[in-house]
Amino acid sequence: MQTTHPDTRHPVPQAQGLPEPRGAGVPPGSIREDGRDAPVQPLPVAPMRPSQSVRLRLLQHHDKARPWTSVREKRVCMLCGMEFEGDQIRIGVRAGKPVFRCPDTACRGSLPHFAVPGNPLLDEKTWSDWMRLPCGTTQEVVGEEPG
Repeated sequence: MQTTHPDTRHPVPQAQGLPEPRGAGVPPGSIREDGRDAPVQPLPVAPMRPSQSVRLRLLQHHDKARPWTSVREKRVCMLCGMEFEGDQIRIGVRAGKPVFRCPDTACRGSLPHFAVPGNPLLDEKTWSDWMRLPCGTTQEVVGEEPG
């Protein structure tokens, strides 16, 4: 199948001998012939290098769960365990909005995954206990009598 370039509408030839990409010819978000949704490709992230003051304002505005007073504050990624400072967070732009990523390029952690060091959920035993609690039920608080 031959596609057209989205900007110029000129034909873009398919490389000879290569299979057509999966979902090719089907606009993202539409339904394919087999009834399944067409794959939606995420938009690319353009890296940005904000100044320290802009970086601090971005973190303060977008991290509603943990206040930032300095880019030198430490955080721990709950996905990979890396400890870092705010000025090490990778910041990019996708669709005009900032995207925050763990400094470890192999990790997909973002702002909701960054905890303040000393957070009890960073402890392995506490985390496993927390994950065993059923959602939507009330649990007795240790040390309190029910009633």
